[in-house]
Amino acid sequence: MSAAFRALLEREVRALIRERTILIAFAIQLFVASFSSTLLVGLISIYDPDSTQLTSQMRPRVGVVGEVDAAAAMAAVLAENDAQPRQFPSSAAVQVAFDAGELDAAILLPDTLNGADEVSEAELVLPASDTRATLLRMALRKPLKEYEERLRKENGIELRYANLQGLSSSTYEFQYGALIPLLLFFPGFVTGGIVIDTISEEMVNHTLETLWAGPLSLNTILGAKMTAALAVSLAQGLCWVALMGLNGIVVHRVPLVLAVSTLSATAIAIVSALITLLFHDRERGQFIYALFILLAASLSFMSDLSPVTLLTRLATGDPGVGLSAVLGYAALVGAMGWGLGKVSRRLVAAG
Repeated sequence: MSAAFRALLEREVRALIRERTILIAFAIQLFVASFSSTLLVGLISIYDPDSTQLTSQMRPRVGVVGEVDAAAAMAAVLAENDAQPRQFPSSAAVQVAFDAGELDAAILLPDTLNGADEVSEAELVLPASDTRATLLRMALRKPLKEYEERLRKENGIELRYANLQGLSSSTYEFQYGALIPLLLFFPGFVTGGIVIDTISEEMVNHTLETLWAGPLSLNTILGAKMTAALAVSLAQGLCWVALMGLNGIVVHRVPLVLAVSTLSATAIAIVSALITLLFHDRERGQFIYALFILLAASLSFMSDLSPVTLLTRLATGDPGVGLSAVLGYAALVGAMGWGLGKVSRRLVAAG
C-alpha cells in the first residue's frame, strides 16, 4: 500500500466517521441486530404463522356431521385439542348454525368410511374471510391429522415416524435462507450508496481533477474511496455475525461467509463507481443504482450460482461448498475491478 493511497484512505475514513447519516444508520442496524431473536420471531410469524403457535390459544367452535360413531370420534379428538365440537344430525342443520354465526367451522364426514383399500374424504367448511379461514385451518390441522391416524390404525395401516430433534423446518429455512443473507448483504447495499455519494461529490465540486493532478492516479483515488466504504461494510458484517451469535443464531464458516459478503459488496461498489462516472451526478446515479440493485437481487434468487445461495450454504455448514467457490467469485470481482481500471479514465475524460 503506497503512502499516497494510505493517506487518501485515512481521509475517506475520517470523512465517513464524521458523516452523521451513516453513523445513525449504522447505530440503527446494530440496535436491530442486538434483538435479532425478537426480529426472527416477528418475521417468522409472517413467513409461517403456524411455526410460532399463533393458533395455540384458539378454541374454535366446530360443527361435526356424519355417522354417529365417526362423528363422536371426531368430536372427541377436537375436544382433546381445545376445540369446542358440536354434533349435528344433518348438513342442513350445521349450515343453519354456521350461517347464524354459532360455529367457526364445520366438518362433514362421509356417511360410511371406506376400507383400507379406498380413500375416504371429509369436507371442511370455513368462513369466506381469508384471514379467519387461514387461522382456523392451522388450528384444525392437528386434530384432523390425529383423526386420520386413528382411522389408519383401525384399518390396520401403520406408519412409522422419525422423531427428529432441533429447529422446525420453517425456522431453519427462514434463518438461513432469508434472515442471514438479508443481514449480511445489506451492508453491501449501503456501500454502493456511499461510493456514489463520495465520487459524485468530488465530481460536482471539481475536486476530483485536483486530486488527479497530484501524485495520485485515478484508480488510486477510486480504490481508496471504495476501500473506505468496504471497511464500513466489513465492520457491519462482523457486528451482525457477533450479535446473531449472542441471540443464539449460529453462523457456520464465518470467514468464508464474510468473504462472500465482502466480495458482493466489492462488486456493488465497482458497479456504483461505474454508474457515477457515467452519469456524473448523485441524483441520477442513485436512481440507476436503485434499479440495478432491484434487478440484481431479483435475478440472484433465480440462479443456483448466485452469491445468496453460496452464502446460505456456507452459513449452514454445507460440506459441498468451500474455498474454491469463494475464489471463483473473487476472480469474477477481480475481473470487474480490472475493467473499472481500464475504462475509468475514459469515462472521466468524456464527462
